[in-house]
Amino acid sequence: MPKLRDAEQRTYVCPTCQQRHTKTRKDVSQGTLGRMFSGVLPAFIVCGRCLERRTPQRRNRAPLMWGTDVPPQDRRREVWGRYGGKELPLKPIPFQLIRDVTFGKCRRFVYCLLTDGEVYDDPGMILQLAEEAVEEVKTVKGKCNAIAVHFYRDVADAQRGECYAVVDYAPEGRWEDADTVDAGRYNRHQFNVVSHPRKKRRG
Repeated sequence: MPKLRDAEQRTYVCPTCQQRHTKTRKDVSQGTLGRMFSGVLPAFIVCGRCLERRTPQRRNRAPLMWGTDVPPQDRRREVWGRYGGKELPLKPIPFQLIRDVTFGKCRRFVYCLLTDGEVYDDPGMILQLAEEAVEEVKTVKGKCNAIAVHFYRDVADAQRGECYAVVDYAPEGRWEDADTVDAGRYNRHQFNVVSHPRKKRRG
C-alpha cells in the first residue's frame, strides 16, 4: 500500500475549480482534525469552495483535492479510506464513545462500539447493534446529518483506529452525502454495512 511522507505542509488542488489550498501540520493537530489525524496531513481533503456552490437542485458530491505529492496512480479514495488518512501512521488518541466529526453545519458523529473482545461477523447482528447505537447518538447529540458506527474489540483497538466493522447511517447510506440533507431530516437515511469480517474474507 502507498505511504505518505511525514510532511510539515501539503498543497491540495481541486480538479474542478483549480483552487489551491495549503494545510500545515498545525492545522491537523487541533480540534476535530486533530482527533482524526493526530497531526499527520491526509492524502486529500474535500473542496470547500465547490461544496458551498452546490444548490438543492445540484447536490452532486464535492470533488476531492489531492495533495500534489500524491502520485496520480494512487489518487483513489478506496486506497486512503474515507478520511484520506487510512494508511497514515496515526498516533493513539484518547478513547471517546462518541466522536464529533462535524464540519461546518453538517453534524456528523462516529460511535465507537466496543464488543469486549468478541468479533461479530454476522451482518444481521452488526446491523442490529448499529441501529441501537444510532438511536443513542440521536438521544445524546440531538439532530444529526450522518452517524457512523465503528466496531472495535477493545479500547486499545479503538485508540489505534483498528475497527473490524463499519456501518454508516446517512442519506441513501452514503457518508459522503451527509451534507445533502438538513440535520434531523432522516427520510432519506439508510443503514449501510460498509465492512464486516465476512465481507473481508470474501474479498
